[in-house]
Amino acid sequence: MKWFYNMKIAAKLIISFIIVAALAGIVGYIGFTGIKTMNDSLVQITDENLESIQKLYIINEAKTAIKAAERTIFSQPDEASTYEKETGNIENAYARAEKAWDVYEKLPKDENESKLWEEFKTAWNSWKEDQDEFVRLASEIHQGGTKDQATIDSIVEQMKNQTLTVTSSSFKSLEDALEQIIEINDADSIAAEEKASKANETSTRNLIVVIAIAILLAVGLGIFISQIISK
Repeated sequence: MKWFYNMKIAAKLIISFIIVAALAGIVGYIGFTGIKTMNDSLVQITDENLESIQKLYIINEAKTAIKAAERTIFSQPDEASTYEKETGNIENAYARAEKAWDVYEKLPKDENESKLWEEFKTAWNSWKEDQDEFVRLASEIHQGGTKDQATIDSIVEQMKNQTLTVTSSSFKSLEDALEQIIEINDADSIAAEEKASKANETSTRNLIVVIAIAILLAVGLGIFISQIISK
């Protein structure tokens, strides 16, 4: 340390300020990395996971609305007003689902979620074909002129099989596929939230330690420099 004692006061002060500045830089760097990690996690939650979950729930609500409309038509098969109202509800629900679908499909997905999404689309198309067939059967009652009761009863029996057996089966497959995708996004949101919380704890702890060390070094350096200058 003799070389330091032999330095001019100005040089000693410059070196001391450089050391203090370096300590301040370390504190700032730790704080910056902690904030960045938390920000990245929050971006994942808000821009990806929550957006995905929101759109998936819209699709889920739409399919449930379609099923409800289908059952309402079946419960009142010869009511033309019910048929017109509920087929309109079905069209609106499909429109909501399609809008949410387009947004969700563009969002980032891992390999597993992409695979499940493809399975869901296959299940959706299968269910939609079954559901369209139900609507087609219902339309036979209300289109093409007046039907006798025997014809109506025959159509209603076909509608019963279609809604209670065929579409119920494809709807269950669709529901299972969608539920798995929602569970993945829920889990990803929880993981990102935990990551942000952990980053905050680590950053806070590191900052406290570094600030404490910086204060001790700054005080020690000040005492050391003052002793040198006083000689």
